[in-house]
Amino acid sequence: MDHVAAIAEIERRLVERGVSVSSVCREAGLDRATWHRWKHEGVKPRPGKWEQVQAVVARVLETPAEPTASASEAA
Repeated sequence: MDHVAAIAEIERRLVERGVSVSSVCREAGLDRATWHRWKHEGVKPRPGKWEQVQAVVARVLETPAEPTASASEAA
């Protein structure tokens, strides 16, 4: 999978979890504009930085989701 397709998949999964791309970028030490360039301008990520982002994404997606107020009220 190329990085543009990987970014689309990452963003889809983050949206499902209610996590912002900005928060992932911040935690990975990546400027949000760099993410945008990777996604829209065909700029390829440097391997080390891409690995940092993937590590943060993996950690975020493995963490159990916080229950929403409506879900906890229904219980």
